[in-house]
Amino acid sequence: MKQSASNFIRWIVAVIPVVLETSAVAGQLAFQPIDFPAAYNTELNGINNAGQIIGNYGDYYRFLGNGFVYQNGRFTTLNVPGATSTSAYGINDRGQIVGTFQDSSSASHAFLYTDGTFSTLNLPPGVTPRSINNLGAIVGNVFDSTGEHGFLYQNGTFSTLDVPGSVSTRTNGINDLGQIVGSFAAYSGLYDQCADFDGRGSCEPFLYAHGSFEKLDVSNQSLRNARGINNAGQIVGGDPGFFYVDGTLSLVSPPGANPYSTIASSINGVGQIVGTVLIVDLDGVVRTTHGFLLIPEPASSVLLSIGLFGLSIIWHRRLFELAQ
Repeated sequence: MKQSASNFIRWIVAVIPVVLETSAVAGQLAFQPIDFPAAYNTELNGINNAGQIIGNYGDYYRFLGNGFVYQNGRFTTLNVPGATSTSAYGINDRGQIVGTFQDSSSASHAFLYTDGTFSTLNLPPGVTPRSINNLGAIVGNVFDSTGEHGFLYQNGTFSTLDVPGSVSTRTNGINDLGQIVGSFAAYSGLYDQCADFDGRGSCEPFLYAHGSFEKLDVSNQSLRNARGINNAGQIVGGDPGFFYVDGTLSLVSPPGANPYSTIASSINGVGQIVGTVLIVDLDGVVRTTHGFLLIPEPASSVLLSIGLFGLSIIWHRRLFELAQ
């Protein structure tokens, strides 16, 4: 009896996160602004299931150039020792962070931050890692003499990923199932690269799974960048800021913000979304940026499921006590 009760409790603990992850939807969203104190610019790039948020901040003279971690209302600066600038782009549930830094000679390098220690990743020049999953697989983009390419770095092996027929590909997010999201440019032009803050680009979003690329085709919207994906297959991106799952699209943005000036960067397992609002001038040039967190209001069905699971745990524990 003791063994079966223990197994049941372990099963309940394993099931609850799945129920949360597959039930979270972009419906009613609570909004929380997140700006680094006294910073002129803030961008948010990643959030894990523990609610740790990573991003970058800068002042008027340096657009961005300092990384940070935000959790429970506290900001912690994340800068590679000796670097002239640091950018944090992705975080997993282990708290591992990937990004880039520039050294004193202005050369750019990719880094991995684990348990308080920075290590330089042995990756080709021109690499920007943008996401890391819980298995340690990393995706991002790399520039070489032929242009911009997506990449996957897994188990010590680096391989480029290019959408067939594209002139530019960028991979932005990866989940634990190996599903990858990103963007691609189908034709050459002045804005054929999938820049973070350039609404004039010609990029389109894609999902890569099981060796095949699939364009996220929503006929009534012009989507540019798919930025993040969770284990439930829920995808966020921008601009415009969007939430996409199973062919259904919802635009997302903070209250009063224009979705077409919003980038949804990352979504965790309970549907919390982080991103950046762009403040542009009359010429369309980004002048300042601000971070935000969108928190889904729990659906009554999810709360009911969790309550029933909790009652089941109590009931089985009671049976176990009576059997002693």
